[in-house]
Amino acid sequence: MDRAGGFSPVRYYSDMRRPLDVALPLIEVPDGLRIVPWSPELDEQVRLAHNEAFADHWGSEPRTAQEWAQGRSMFAPTWSFVAVDDATGEVAGYLMSAKFEHDWPVIGYKAGYTDLLGVRRAWRGRRLAPALLATVMEAYRADGMDMAELAVDTANQSGAHRLYEALGYAVFHSATLFSIEL
Repeated sequence: MDRAGGFSPVRYYSDMRRPLDVALPLIEVPDGLRIVPWSPELDEQVRLAHNEAFADHWGSEPRTAQEWAQGRSMFAPTWSFVAVDDATGEVAGYLMSAKFEHDWPVIGYKAGYTDLLGVRRAWRGRRLAPALLATVMEAYRADGMDMAELAVDTANQSGAHRLYEALGYAVFHSATLFSIEL
C-alpha cells in the first residue's frame, strides 16, 4: 500500500482509555513479588529493567542514564510503581505514569496516563503487568481521575493490546506511522 511520495505505513498505534468510575480489576500480585511506589533510589534499576524489557520491541533503543532522566516534565512519581522480587531484590517490572493536567480542561475529564509499562523476561507470564495496571488504576481513582489512559503499538509482540482490552481499555484514537525507504 504505497502512498504519495513513496511513503508507506509501517506501524499502527492506538490511544486507549478506561473509565475509573466502574469496578476495577482485582488482580493479585504474583507470589514472591511486591509492588512498591517508585522512588529515586530505584530509578537506575528501573532504567536497566526498561532497557531489558524493551530490547526486543520495534524502534526501541537502550536509554542512557542521561536520556532516561530527560523529558520527564510530566512524570508523576506518586502514580509510578515498581515490582520487586522478594528473594533477589531485583526489579521485575515497573509502571511509570505521567500527568497532563494542562489537557484536562480541553478534553473535558481528568486522566492518569501510563507512560511506560515493562516486565523483564524472567518474570513474564505471571500476570505482573495486569497487577501493575490494577495498582495504578486504584491510585488514579484515589486522586480523583476520571480515566486511565495509555498508548500501544498494535503490533507489540507482547500482546499488550489484548491485555489492555481485557482490563477494560478501549481505543479512542489511532495513528499510523508512515516511512520511506532511502
